[in-house]
Amino acid sequence: MPSGSGSERTNTKHPTLRFWLGSIHFAADAVLVAFVYYIVRDFLKDGNWKITPYLLNKAVANAAFLLIGLSMLLASLGRFRRIAPNRLVFKKYLGVVGFGLAALHALTSHLALRAKFPWPAWTRQNWETALLGFAAFALFAAMAAVSNRQATELMGGAAWRRFLSAAGYLGALLVIVHASWLKWPSWLNWVKTFDPWLPSLSLPMVLFGLAVLAARLAVRLSGTEK
Repeated sequence: MPSGSGSERTNTKHPTLRFWLGSIHFAADAVLVAFVYYIVRDFLKDGNWKITPYLLNKAVANAAFLLIGLSMLLASLGRFRRIAPNRLVFKKYLGVVGFGLAALHALTSHLALRAKFPWPAWTRQNWETALLGFAAFALFAAMAAVSNRQATELMGGAAWRRFLSAAGYLGALLVIVHASWLKWPSWLNWVKTFDPWLPSLSLPMVLFGLAVLAARLAVRLSGTEK
């Protein structure tokens, strides 16, 4: 007589499905939390409840960077302490789903939110930040493209890992500079006025990104990198 629930048997037969579903569920939760944060923050700013595609798109962008950053952070933490393989393997799926959110953010910005990001006028006026964003997106796209067994066998394990590491951390650095360039005046204003008392979510996200880079640097300095 078979034991266990149907979902448990499915997870046993198709473990990768569990990783995909878990990553997608986490991504949806991250988008929802960020969306609610932006709605509440805007209410504190002007006293009006606003539920707009623009705020949702900002939430998607923050969730994308959170997932990609967590993917890289898991890789760094795995060098310092033993992490169960069934948890460490999530780094691939978090990264790919995070890239999917980044692609959704980019498409939404330039196709559905032309009032906010008139194309190509916005790119000409903000070419520095646009270039940083495009470069980061290209790096993350390359990472997603080689996140499969065939690419690992073609490139060789060592070269494959070096490529993912270099592209990932350079992409993260570009995103940090991209967000800082766009949001620096807003952050300075918040530090001076604390109005509203909730900061732009981009600020804690950039601090998280710096923590991800710091963890990577700690791996290099510790000599635990293979």
